[in-house]
Amino acid sequence: MKKKTIFIIIGVIIGLALIIFLLTKIPKRQFNTFEFPDTMIVEDHTNTRMSDTITMVMLNKILGYDTIEIHIYPMPDVFDDDDIEYIAFIAQVPFQQYKYTIFLQPRAGFGKMMGAISHELIHLKQYESGLLQLLPDNSGYIWEGDTVMAGDVDYFDRPYEIEAHNEGQKLQRELKKILYKK
Repeated sequence: MKKKTIFIIIGVIIGLALIIFLLTKIPKRQFNTFEFPDTMIVEDHTNTRMSDTITMVMLNKILGYDTIEIHIYPMPDVFDDDDIEYIAFIAQVPFQQYKYTIFLQPRAGFGKMMGAISHELIHLKQYESGLLQLLPDNSGYIWEGDTVMAGDVDYFDRPYEIEAHNEGQKLQRELKKILYKK
């Protein structure tokens, strides 16, 4: 019985050593190096890993923006909702052209954060093109010239959300193609 226990312990130690050895030998994926215009400002006030870099790359290298200012802040508690999990939300700074605030759930994890930022940047594109405007009291929106009250259409059925979902996924795929070194 003692020999069997000793062999199990030795096997576990060798297995752990092998796992540690393999993990240290797997190359880590490195980001490509990018340069951005001085007119691109993205500041992360959440300490969320890489959210500012990801935002800059998507905006400048994929969507083609060269003048924009975005501040990323932690998601306020007011967005805690049992029905919908809010990972991020974008708001245009009132009376300020090309200035936005993104509220981000800091505990979302890297993959969810990337997906949420791509979704919100599609909303930014909708705002900038004039396709989407929120009503001043946030009671509804104007989409392609039609005014719709928020309570009249389920969140997931709103055309600007459908577009942000679909186009955000495409944006995220494009990001993955250019973000990492090969």
